[in-house]
Amino acid sequence: MRGATRVTGRRVVQYLIDAFLVGLIPSLVSIPFDRSDSTFMHILGGIIAFVVFAFIGFMYWVFFTHRQEGQTLGMKLLGLRVISKGGGPANMTQLTIRWVCLILDAIPYTWPFTGLIGFIVILCSRDRQRIGDHLGRTLVVKSDFPVSGGPRHTR
Repeated sequence: MRGATRVTGRRVVQYLIDAFLVGLIPSLVSIPFDRSDSTFMHILGGIIAFVVFAFIGFMYWVFFTHRQEGQTLGMKLLGLRVISKGGGPANMTQLTIRWVCLILDAIPYTWPFTGLIGFIVILCSRDRQRIGDHLGRTLVVKSDFPVSGGPRHTR
């Protein structure tokens, strides 16, 4: 199993792809508010962009990933998959924990260091798990790694 989790470089690229995709629409939504001279409009735009970001983030990192057999678009592109540490498919609870923990894993939030905490945790982890993987009891493996537990059930 350890060999299947030795995908750190691919995980970094996958995260950058997925973070770009998730942040694209909220960034576009905020443009008209950012162009305003009104402080109220800036605050309103920030709130709206955050709500859109959280909604899209949940739908992408949790719901879509669950429906796609543990793969985001970035994971599909780079041949990765999220599975339960027990070897079966990751469930919605596990994927939600991973998503929420991106708040910690993405520290610091300043480019080009975004995700440095998660990256350091991955490098120090025997199974190359970030904080969200440890707490969610998941692994990121090569997509051809066999998943036990039979067919996936929608929960």
